[in-house]
Amino acid sequence: MAFEIGALVVISVASNEVLFELSLQPDKEACCPLTCLALSYDCSKMTVGCAHNSLHVIKVVQNEQTNGIQLNVDKAVGLTNPGISCVEFRPRDSRIVVSAGWDTRLRYFSAKSMKPLAVLTFHASTIVAMKFYRSLLFSADKDGKVACWNLYSEDVF
Repeated sequence: MAFEIGALVVISVASNEVLFELSLQPDKEACCPLTCLALSYDCSKMTVGCAHNSLHVIKVVQNEQTNGIQLNVDKAVGLTNPGISCVEFRPRDSRIVVSAGWDTRLRYFSAKSMKPLAVLTFHASTIVAMKFYRSLLFSADKDGKVACWNLYSEDVF
């Protein structure tokens, strides 16, 4: 679970106990609400978006001694504009991360290095949903526009 106080919390469904908690607050005075979360195909990474201008990559590590998991911040990527509404890994291999911003842009990143690969513009309002289907990415904004992006060309369908 991701919370508005800037914390990721892993809760056991069976026992309803908190297994692990990780704060993504840059400092204790400022609140950084978490707005979205995506888990990689192999469940080894999470990408977390927030209301501020950063995207966090979290490593999910199995802890053999406690038979639980541990979350470690791997990277924090600064963005030009604040606010991420959606984030997704490319499903077949999790090698690409896409974030959808309040600034109407889709940003593609290498999942390994988190280096920007592309910024796509089409929408006129905040992107509120996106989903991969094979090599296509569908995105929708709050004005009701839906775009279908081919990852291997610049076409919008």
